[in-house]
Amino acid sequence: MQTLCLVCSVLLLLGNTAKALEASILAGQRCLYAPCQRPSQQPLLVILGGMAQSIASWEQHVPALSQSRSLLIYEARGQGPPTANKNMAEDYLKDVSLPAQAQYLVNTLDELQHQQQQGQEGTELVDIAGFSLGGRIAMAMAALYPQRIRKLHLTGVAADRSVLGHLTVRSWKDHVRNSHNLKSFAWSVLLATYSPTYLDHLQDQGKLEAIINFVAQQNTAAGLAALLEQAHVSSDDDMWSTTGMARQIMASKNKMRGCLCVGELDSDMAPVSKVVELSEILQWDPPTILENCGHAVPMEQARPWRNHLLEFLNDPS
Repeated sequence: MQTLCLVCSVLLLLGNTAKALEASILAGQRCLYAPCQRPSQQPLLVILGGMAQSIASWEQHVPALSQSRSLLIYEARGQGPPTANKNMAEDYLKDVSLPAQAQYLVNTLDELQHQQQQGQEGTELVDIAGFSLGGRIAMAMAALYPQRIRKLHLTGVAADRSVLGHLTVRSWKDHVRNSHNLKSFAWSVLLATYSPTYLDHLQDQGKLEAIINFVAQQNTAAGLAALLEQAHVSSDDDMWSTTGMARQIMASKNKMRGCLCVGELDSDMAPVSKVVELSEILQWDPPTILENCGHAVPMEQARPWRNHLLEFLNDPS
């Protein structure tokens, strides 16, 4: 695993000792591996974030989630800041479609297992928690490699967006493809993903500008443009739409367990009614709805979301 310099790190409190973990390049992808803080037989948990997120977006969750299981926070191809080891060259972004993203993730898991088990890649089941784009990448992996997943936890993923949600995505394409103005893009993302109450909170804390700068610094116009063009499928007839992938997952007859989580106020990107529709196609339990929360559930309601994830993962049934 090749360690990157000058990238984000997190501090995990292990007793009285603070241990810094750094993002690394694994099978060509940037990720953060946090080994379990105590001996455990639990499967590896893979976190797949939303389109404009990077590893740094998930650092707050690392200490709690890695207490009882090892954790891999993974940046999909097209996500994250430009680095010397992951530039936005044309060949790197040639295919960032959902099935390709699933293959890149499997390659990363194989490489990680190869390093840890000396050649036994592809033998270990993993749990995956995917948010928004990350949730759709998780569904693509479940459709193509159902034998690799034990449990699938999806947040902010629905059978479809609202009309306003589709228009918002079209506006994002114009932002990054024509103007390359990532701050303008970031403001639009903020308005589409957070609830009014949470935006008020961020305003009161004086954090809005810092978040905008963070999104602009942690992304590239080329990467975002590629994701928006290739990984946002809008036609239900497409096999890589959420409904198309759900049908593939059901056809696999795999025994993986799954659940859906959504913010009560997510009216555009993953409307509650459309999340319910997706749960019915997948024949999963009705989604968990977190109150007073918009699309970005893991950020707005960090502890309730994390508790829900761990409860689902630790349920032996």
